[in-house]
Parts: sequence; C-alpha cells; structure tokens
Amino acid sequence: MPDRSSTSDTTIVEVIAMSGFDKALAYAVPSACQADLKVGSLVRIPLRRRSELGVVTRFGTDQEVPPGKLKMLFEIVQPYPVMPPDLMQLFRWCQQYYNATPEAILETMIPACIRKGMQVKKRCYISAGKAPTAEELAALEKRAPSKPSCYATSASNRSHSPSRCASSKLRSAPQRARA
Repeated sequence: MPDRSSTSDTTIVEVIAMSGFDKALAYAVPSACQADLKVGSLVRIPLRRRSELGVVTRFGTDQEVPPGKLKMLFEIVQPYPVMPPDLMQLFRWCQQYYNATPEAILETMIPACIRKGMQVKKRCYISAGKAPTAEELAALEKRAPSKPSCYATSASNRSHSPSRCASSKLRSAPQRARA
C-alpha cells in the first residue's frame, strides 16, 4: 500500500465525493495544500467535467491508479476539518452499521450551509483598555480639529433641538387628549 507518496513524491489522498459516488476516489494533493490538508477536510475536486465537494477520508490509497490518470485537488474549502477524528470514527461506524452510501452519511453529518460553501464566520473581540492620562487627552485635543456642535445656534437649527421637540410634544399631548 502506498502510504503518502508515489514514485514522484506526490501526496495521494482518498476523497469521498458528495455527488453520488459510492466509493472513495484517489487524488493528488498540490504542494501548496499539503501542509493544511487533514483527514476530514472539505475539499473541492474535479469530477467528470465539473467541480464537486468531497471529504478526505485517508492519506494514501489501495487503488491502482495510472500516473497519467491521477487528478489534483482544486482547493481546501474550509481551513479546519469539517469531520474531526471523532466524527470520522462515527462516520465509519454508521457506514458499516446502516449499510448506507458514504455520501448519504456525509450529507447527514455535515450541515447544508457548509456543504453549500459557507465560509467560516469571523468574530472581532474588543477589550477595554486603560483610561487615557491627562497628557494623552491634551495631546488628542491638540491633534483633533474642533468639531461643530451637534445643535448649532442658528435659527434654522433651533427648531430641531431636543429640548424644543420634547417641549412641543409635551404641549401637544394634553391638547390631543382634550379634543
């Protein structure tokens, strides 16, 4: 059994395509993807004349593949394996116990949004820092241009001041109640 390489030092993996094949297919791994590829990774593979998703089930293969027929993976879709080792173990157990196709089990285990190519959500965390010192505040005030007040004192903007709006609402509310 060729473990991870063939005669030309190419890494070979077995991939289960999520498009109706009942067996794993052998693919070569591009050198750019070799460091990030793991068992359980979701990958994009060439299949017939289109691109399909598949899951890497193992490194190496027992299949006899002529060197000219071996195709390369296109890309790793997710930066982390969608099927970690414990789920891969469950996948193999389900395959034997239920006698189901590998594709059917993978479609059940992998959420549809991930199978459709949804990328990883990124979260940004903000942490509170220390309060600025008086010198830092003074330096910021010197650098920042003076900003106009939100409520200008011109006659056109006076009607939009919050105190005038609030007082006009208070005045109009009792009149509506009487009417």
